[in-house]
Amino acid sequence: MQLKRLTAGVLLAFAAFPVLAQVESAKGMATVSYSGKLTPELKERAYHNAEVNAVERYVADSGAAQTENFELIRAKVTSAIGAYVLGATVLSEETRTDAHQYSVTVRADINAARLGIEFKNSSAVTNTVDRQKSPLMFIFVARGQDSVKNLDPRVYKRADRNGATAADTTDSKAGTEGEQISRSQISTNASTSTHESKQTSTSDSTETGGSVTRRADQVTWALIPSGYISSIVTGTFSSAGFEVVDAEYVEPESKGLLSIHALQSDYTTGNDLQPETLRNTVNGLRAAQVRYLALATLDVGLPSTDPQTGLVRVYVSVTGKIVDVSGHFPRTVASVGPEQFAGTGPSPDVAQTNGLKLSADKAAHELVSQINVLGVH
Repeated sequence: MQLKRLTAGVLLAFAAFPVLAQVESAKGMATVSYSGKLTPELKERAYHNAEVNAVERYVADSGAAQTENFELIRAKVTSAIGAYVLGATVLSEETRTDAHQYSVTVRADINAARLGIEFKNSSAVTNTVDRQKSPLMFIFVARGQDSVKNLDPRVYKRADRNGATAADTTDSKAGTEGEQISRSQISTNASTSTHESKQTSTSDSTETGGSVTRRADQVTWALIPSGYISSIVTGTFSSAGFEVVDAEYVEPESKGLLSIHALQSDYTTGNDLQPETLRNTVNGLRAAQVRYLALATLDVGLPSTDPQTGLVRVYVSVTGKIVDVSGHFPRTVASVGPEQFAGTGPSPDVAQTNGLKLSADKAAHELVSQINVLGVH
């Protein structure tokens, strides 16, 4: 049986869904109870509820933040489910006459773009006039593993040997000596008796032990030029309604405190910003009157082979956060990761590019979803 409606939409700007996906598929289930006879109207209500459930499941896959955002538009989506579901196919039906229940499972095609527009329209930033919006600067740094040194385990062996010897010796000697004189002759006699006893016992014990020390791999990083990442992130935040300012424009207004080179240099040698770099960045944003900082790193692994397709596969790990620097102390208002995404392609360069695009898009949408919950504008 073909259903003619469904509801969905992707969080175009304020959702955690990729902007390239306009139609998504999700499964929904619903059960209705009845008394007496199962009517077509009850079946219709079950189909409707299953379509709504499909949209809820689709949104739930985006995380807790987007699920909370959905509560703002639930009533609108539920009342006009046909505007968000392009079609639905019944996968299974079950009627339990003993329990007076009817269940249906459908696979729905969700209009992700339409749903995304609803998320955007319900956000605080969309309903704020431009002059009241706070500027947001983002820095997304991509780096790849330049070299990886695998260190062999360090093995230590030790053997202790203990020995003990006990000896017991008994030595006894007895003798007699006599002399006899008769007339003109002297005769002597002597006898000796000797007894010797020895007893020796030896015991040995050996103790062995050791340890194995495994050391972490030594990884060196190199920055990856990725102008397209900037385009993806800028488009995501701008479409969501935020006032996005490129770091290149903020740096001259930061009184020499914000240094893009320093931020990039820190990430090529470690996983965190140096305290001095972080303090200078925050003070530089304050001097330039920029309230929010969106900061993320994308770590690109070494190429491997995808066992399913045989194509080159590259994993990208992304970590990001948004910091509000307006208070006395900066505070993190949204964070994502670390999460891993895989890009595939016929060559390492193509796989790497696909992985970076996917990671940047996912991270940007998740961050936007979280600050939408907080009403950031």
